Amino acid sequence: MAHNVKCLVCNQIFDADKEEYVLEGRRYIHKKCNEEREKIEFYRNDIHVYMRHIFGEIYSKQKIDKQINELMTEGKSIEGIDKALKYWYSVRGEDPSKANGGIRIVSFIYKEALDYYEQQEQNKLRNQSLDLSFLTNRETEKVVISPKPVEKPKKIKLFELQ
Repeated sequence: MAHNVKCLVCNQIFDADKEEYVLEGRRYIHKKCNEEREKIEFYRNDIHVYMRHIFGEIYSKQKIDKQINELMTEGKSIEGIDKALKYWYSVRGEDPSKANGGIRIVSFIYKEALDYYEQQEQNKLRNQSLDLSFLTNRETEKVVISPKPVEKPKKIKLFELQ
């Protein structure tokens, strides 16, 4: 007999006997929906902590939440938004006072930031494939350099008495 339930996150009806699920109270959630929800929550919290650090007194949680939702409806991922903000303020070192406590700059720098992080990942992979064993397997020679003996200058006789 089928045990049909409705997912709390995606509102899809699924058979709880056949698919993996997570219980939240008495509600069912697909395991993949729950993982996605936790990922979004993790990055959302990370953005808030970072923006609180960057903006200081002008930080507004409601404003940033609203702008995160707008950016996500534009098709930007929460992870990409987080990366774009860190790129803008940490990598490029831009001035946060120009932002008026918001994160709308992400719309303009999103692709540039993702390209930067993709390039960083490619560089990391390229560097991992290098064979640097020749640097550690070299035998080192000790060369002792002895200083030249210092010659005392000859005394010049100023007067010669006989």
